[in-house]
Amino acid sequence: MKKKLVLNYQENIDFLNSKIYLNNINYWQKFWLDHNIVNEFTIPTEYFAKILNLLSLAKAVNVLDLACGNGDKTIELVKHNFKVTGIDISELAIGQALTLGQQLDLEVDFDCSDILDMPYAYASFDAVIAFFILEHLTFNLAKHLVQQLKSIIMPGGYFITAIRQNYPNLENSQVLEDKTLVSGDNLTKGMFYFQYTNSYINELFQNWQIHEMININNDVMLIIAKNFQP
Repeated sequence: MKKKLVLNYQENIDFLNSKIYLNNINYWQKFWLDHNIVNEFTIPTEYFAKILNLLSLAKAVNVLDLACGNGDKTIELVKHNFKVTGIDISELAIGQALTLGQQLDLEVDFDCSDILDMPYAYASFDAVIAFFILEHLTFNLAKHLVQQLKSIIMPGGYFITAIRQNYPNLENSQVLEDKTLVSGDNLTKGMFYFQYTNSYINELFQNWQIHEMININNDVMLIIAKNFQP
């Protein structure tokens, strides 16, 4: 049986059509317009090596890089012989990712699509990675996304994500009902940020088996969760 990752809740559908959400999308489009370079690799080498080792031990083959941006981590995984698909809503970011893949003569797939409405079938991937994206969704959307990821990850597969827990003060922020901040600052206007504590992380992954949580430099929480299905 095939399933598609779709939004089932009317309130989420309404929110995705709201001005607040569109302003958030516009922020990321502008971000990639202003960052037409390959970003510095943002996960310390020793922790990325741990991720690679876990994926190898789990015999993962097909991996999804969620909100892949310019594809730096997508391509790093391809270099280690994984079959990787990167997905991002920004055409600019995907364009940079495709260019980088071509320059390195690597076989890698990139899809330009909203991660909240992905075109993948049931159990399409052995693992999904997501670096610094969940904190830039509203908490309600993050909960829905993480729950829906269970459908595209193989039973027993892994979701590996890094969440930045500390963030500069955002001036003139709007606070949404689920405590998500919407930046009103000139440089980051429209950007979402949700401040994760361990209790919020546990709520987010209540239907998963948390394999490991690693605090990196008191700033980033690396979470390795297994798609446990009784």
